[in-house]
This record gives sequence, structure tokens and C-alpha cells, in this order.
Amino acid sequence: MEILFSTSTLSVMAAIGAAALAGYLVGRVRRGSRGVLPRRAEPGQIDLQRSMEHLQKSFKDLTAEADSARRERAEMSRVLAVLPDLLRNLTSSVTLKDIHMAIVTIVRGLADARLVLFYSAQGSAQGDLLILRTAIGLKAETARDIKEVRIGEGRIGTAALKRITMDAADFQNESVLIREGLRRAGDKDLPIMVVSPVVQRDSLLGVIVMGEMEKVTAMSKRILGIVGQLSAIAIENHQLFQEVKLHADVDMQTRLYNATYFRKYLETEINKARRFHRPLSLVWLDIDHFRSYNETSGHEAGDEVLRIVGRLVKESTRAVDIPCRVGGQAFCVILPETARDGAAHVAETIRGTVEAHEMPLAVNQPGGRITISAGIAIFPEDGNQVDSLVRSVEEAVRYAKQRGRNRVEAQAPPWARAASD
Repeated sequence: MEILFSTSTLSVMAAIGAAALAGYLVGRVRRGSRGVLPRRAEPGQIDLQRSMEHLQKSFKDLTAEADSARRERAEMSRVLAVLPDLLRNLTSSVTLKDIHMAIVTIVRGLADARLVLFYSAQGSAQGDLLILRTAIGLKAETARDIKEVRIGEGRIGTAALKRITMDAADFQNESVLIREGLRRAGDKDLPIMVVSPVVQRDSLLGVIVMGEMEKVTAMSKRILGIVGQLSAIAIENHQLFQEVKLHADVDMQTRLYNATYFRKYLETEINKARRFHRPLSLVWLDIDHFRSYNETSGHEAGDEVLRIVGRLVKESTRAVDIPCRVGGQAFCVILPETARDGAAHVAETIRGTVEAHEMPLAVNQPGGRITISAGIAIFPEDGNQVDSLVRSVEEAVRYAKQRGRNRVEAQAPPWARAASD
């Protein structure tokens, strides 16, 4: 039968064996010296004495190693006990703020650290700047001084640059030039004991900082590394989810909300306007002669015009307004808390801005300019549901095109139906 022993068990067994051998040798020396007059030690006795001293030292070393192994095993057992909660807290967090708070809370609980900070990396994929997101045990005035940290600056930035977990001993082993820079850095007075970068797929996502601990051990650094790896997975999963959500709700060509999001959000705004008796307006915009522009100037130029018009629409609206691309060359803006006059003003502003803007190959268009036709519709006068309100604003745009394009119409008469391009 094969019997397996752990490293700590073998260490303890070796220590016991060493102690037994040392005791045996000591006994031999003492028995041999009974009843003998003091005399000069023989060479063999000197060697035996040295052997005993060596064995005693080995025994102490093995005992210390066994104690260290027991402490590490206890720390790891504590980590494994809370690991399910750690994973649950990280994976159940739906926002980055929740993830950041879960990270510092978990680190504080595992490492018994009274100071825990989390920085997120900003800038390029490698991270140019670290921004303090969440902190436990940090005074407000101190937080202001270390709100932003450049990669490579101070202890926090140095560990981020090297992409390795570093403690006080590691910083002391740096070159004289780096240590001098650490003494002048903004985090020089912060009681930092361990700094651990959060890295995933060669991208720096953030940095975990611990301080005010009883002691930094190899196991505490290892624990922090485990938390960092799990945190990196949680942050990356959140980013992937946001990217998928962005593709689901946003038109990637213009970076405006798409038609699916438009109808969903419009229904929400109609319900709010109905409940609180607030005004709500729609502005629908359609690029004039866009089909012929694509045929004469090419689809690449047409795509560029769409991007420019989308940007101008967004720049001409408020932060609370919802600009969307709802069709090939059609845009719509949801205007909460806006009545008819306000909607007409927004529509005219966008129309004039587009007409005045220099567009690629606009010379091929009638009048040498890219223009738009716009229509507006008001809830509930022009429609009290999504479909009826959209139908009204589309009819207003058709009427604007029938009347010569490059104009704004508030309401189409009953006879205005079929539309040209």
C-alpha cells in the first residue's frame, strides 16, 4: 500500500528524528564522562560536540519550519472556507462600483488589513493612469492627494509598472534611483505594506493596495494574488457584458442608440409623461437625396456622412435627450420634458447645423450641400402610444420632403401620405 505524507508532516517527522538522535548523542557523552577526571578533550569528542550543536540547530530550524507550515495551512484553510463567498460577491456584482467594493471588502477580511485601496487603470490597454475607486480606512484629505497615480510613480505605480506583487522589502531592494523617487512620491506617507496589480491577458486592470497589517507573510501575498486573479476575471467579464450590451443597444456606425433601443426607451418615456403629466416630443430627421448621394459618391462617403450627421445630432441635443439612428439615413431624438416649441427649436437647430457643415463630396448634391428634412410630433396630441406617435412624426417628415426638403414640419395634413426620397 502506498502512503503519502504532506510536506509539513515530513518536516515534523524529521524534527522528531533529529531530536531523538541529539538526545541519544548527548546521553552517550554524559555517560562516557561519568567518573572520569577532567582531561583534555579528544578530537573525537570535539567532533561529537560539533555534531550535537549542528543537530540542535537543525532541530530548531525544522521546528520553525513546521510552525510556519502549520500557520500557512491555517491561513489557506481560512481562504478556502470563505472562497465560495468571495466568488459569489464578485460574480453577483452588476456594476464596476460593486465589484470594486467587493474586492476591498474581501481583502480586508482575508488579510486583516485596516487599510485597503483599489485603483482602476485608465488610458491605453496597458494603462497610463491609476484612479482611486474604493478605499477602506483612508482619510478624506489623504484620498485627495493620491486620487490619481501615474504608472511608474511611487510604490503603487512601481508595482503596477512591474506587474508583480511587492511589499516593503521588495521596494527596499530597488535601485538607489528608484528608492529616491519613492521617497518623493505622493504615496510616501501612506502606510503601504503590499501592492498587488490586477492583470488579465497582459492588460493592467487595476491595483490592490494593503496597509496597517500585523505582518506581511508569503501566504498573505499569495492570498492577495488569488484575490487579484479572481478580481481580474470579474472585471473582464463585466467589460465583456457591457460590450455585448453596447452592441445590442448602439448603432456601431454612428455610436447613437439603435432602433431597438429607441422603441424601448420611447415606451418608457411615454409612460412617465402619462403618469406625471409631463410634455414629451419627438424629432425625426432624414437626410435628403441620400440614395442618389450613395450612388454618385460611393458608400464609403455615405458612411462618413452618416457618422458626421450622427455626431452633429448628438452635439445639438441635451444630456437628457436620447438621439438614435432609426433607419438607413433616418435619425430620431426623444425629447423628455419638451413641448412643441422646444421640439421645433431643436429640429431647426439640427437642420441648420447640418446644412452649414462641410461634408465630403457635397458638391454632387442639389445646391452643393447635404441637407435634412425634419418633422416633430408631440405626446399626446399627435399620438398617445409608441406606434401612433412614430407614425405621426414620420408623416411630418414626408410632408417636409413634399414641400421641398431641407425644412421642418410640425404636423402633416391628412392628405399628405406618399413621400419621395
